[in-house]
Amino acid sequence: MFSILQYKVGSTCLELLYFEVLREESWCAELSAKRALAEAQLENLKAKLAHEKLLVSYQNLVKKQNLLFRYALLVLLNISEDLALEVKIVGKGVVPLLLKLLERHSQELLLVVVLYLKKLSVFGENATAMREMRGAGPLVSSISPLLFLDNELLVFNALKLLYNLALDREVRVALIRGGVFSKLVSFFSKGGGGGVYSSVIVSLFYLVSCEQQGNSLKHSKTLAALFGSHHPQLMGLLMEKAVLEGPRGPLEYRPVLYSLLANLAANYQLAQAMVVDCSEAYGELLKITFATLESSKDSTGNGSGLALLRLWRNVSCHGDPLFKLSLSNYQE
Repeated sequence: MFSILQYKVGSTCLELLYFEVLREESWCAELSAKRALAEAQLENLKAKLAHEKLLVSYQNLVKKQNLLFRYALLVLLNISEDLALEVKIVGKGVVPLLLKLLERHSQELLLVVVLYLKKLSVFGENATAMREMRGAGPLVSSISPLLFLDNELLVFNALKLLYNLALDREVRVALIRGGVFSKLVSFFSKGGGGGVYSSVIVSLFYLVSCEQQGNSLKHSKTLAALFGSHHPQLMGLLMEKAVLEGPRGPLEYRPVLYSLLANLAANYQLAQAMVVDCSEAYGELLKITFATLESSKDSTGNGSGLALLRLWRNVSCHGDPLFKLSLSNYQE
C-alpha cells in the first residue's frame, strides 16, 4: 500500500480512465460521422470501406479498454478500503466515470463497476450524487438491464446496489415505474422464494411498502396493485416463506419479512388476501406468533415478536368481523 501511495498509482489510474473515456467518445463521434457519410453516399465504396475499417478498429479499442478499465478500477477499489483515500477518489470524480461505464457490455467490467458503485452508495451523499447526476429514472434504467443477464454474482450485486439507492424515495418510485418491481417478483417466484436473491428482494419489497405517504388513497391503491392484483401469486409466496421454517428456522431476514407483512396488512385488500386466500399459512403464522411470545426470549433476537404483533394489530384494525373471527379462532 505504501508503494501505491508513494507513486500515486491511484491518481495515475484515474487519469488513464478519464483519457480513455474521452478517447472512446472521440472515436464514437468519428464513427458516427463516417457512418452518416456512407449512408448518404450508398454508391461511394470508398466511404463504405472507410466506415467498416474504422468500425473494426473501434471494436478492438473497446475490447482493450474493457480490460484496462477493469484492472484500473480493481486497483482503485482496493485503495478505497482506506476511507480517507476513498473520499479523495470520489472528490476527483470517480462517480460520473463509473456511471458512464455502466453503458459497457463486458460482464467482467460491469461486475467491478457495480461492486464499486455499491460500496460508494453506502454513504448517503454518494447515493444522492448518483441520482442527481443521472436522474432517478435514467439511473434505474442504466442498472435494470443487468438483472436480465445470466450472471448470478452480477445480478446479486446489482440488486444490492438498487437497495442502497432505493433508500431515496425518488429511486423507489422509479423502480416501480420502470418495471423493475415485476422483475423482482419474477426472481422471488423462482425456487420458492428467490433463491440466493431472497434476502435483498424482501428488503426491497419492504422499502416499497413503507412509503411515507402510505396513508394516502393513491398509495393504498398502488400498494394493493403491486402486491395483489398485478402479482396475485406474490402474497401467497410471502406468507409461505414466513411460515416455511418456523420461528426458530435459519431464515436470516425473518424480521424484515415480518415487518413487510405488517406494513402490507395495513391495507385492507392485502389483509383480506392474507386471511382468506392464504388462510392455511395465516393460521400457521398465528401459531408462530404465540410460540414466539410464549418463549422466555425472542428466538431470533431481532425483534420478530414485535413485528408479528404489529402484523396482527394492523389486521384487526380494519374492523372486518371476518378478520376478528380469524384471530379469535386461534386464541386460547
